[in-house]
Formats: sequence, C-alpha cells, structure tokens
Amino acid sequence: MRLTAVLTMLLVTTVATPAHADPVRECRYQMVNGQTGWTTEEVRATIRCLAPRFGISTTKALTIAHHESGFQARASNGSYCGIYQHDRDYFPGRLAAAKAKWPRYAWMGRTCENARSNILAAFALVKQTGGWEAGWCRWTSYC
Repeated sequence: MRLTAVLTMLLVTTVATPAHADPVRECRYQMVNGQTGWTTEEVRATIRCLAPRFGISTTKALTIAHHESGFQARASNGSYCGIYQHDRDYFPGRLAAAKAKWPRYAWMGRTCENARSNILAAFALVKQTGGWEAGWCRWTSYC
C-alpha cells in the first residue's frame, strides 16, 4: 500500500511538472515544442518564469513585450530588435550589464534575437533604472 502511494505521488509529480518547467533549468523554454527558434508561447513562458524571480510585474512585462514585438523573438524595426526592441548598438552593453548583475544564469545567446537574453537584458535595465517608466513607458501610451 505504501509503495503504491509513493509511486502514485511520483507519477503525479512527474506529469504535473514537465521537465521544461524545472526551476533549476533557469526558465529555459526555447525549443519546448522540439523545433528550433522561439515560438510566441515560449517567449511568454520565459517572461512569466523570469519576471517574478527579479521582482518585475509579470503583467507589465507581458504587456510591453506584446506591444513592442508581439512576442516575436526576431522582430525588427530599423535599428531595434527582439522582444523588447533594444537598440542594436546598445544591446551588447545591456547584455553585459545583465550578465554582471546575474552571473548565475547560464548565458547562451549574444544577439538581441535570442529571446531569453533579450528579456534578461530588459529586466536588468528595468532594475537599474528603477522601473519600466525610464526605458519603455516614457515613449509609449500603453504603460
């Protein structure tokens, strides 16, 4: 009886917690569907996972990402790119600042088209400047 309860608990835990949702993997959702690139749902999942970890409003992070790129990792508008439409000239410095602030996160993508790096660079900037208002909201009406 006891063994059955333990096995049932393990099965329920395994089914209820997919491998891609494991917090040890640090909010890695790219290729959850087995395909290369970032789907809009993988971008949303990454934002939902990372925002609370850094004390950032998930609702505001999702709203701004929706308006900036429609959750398209490869979105481009002139010199602006990615989920949060970083200026390509400033992105390397923003990413370096994010890496310095949060070195424990494994960093793979170096371009602003890597959704996870784009999101983390945006969140680092939001934390550094004291909120979305300094970077994104002063230019838009949706904040």
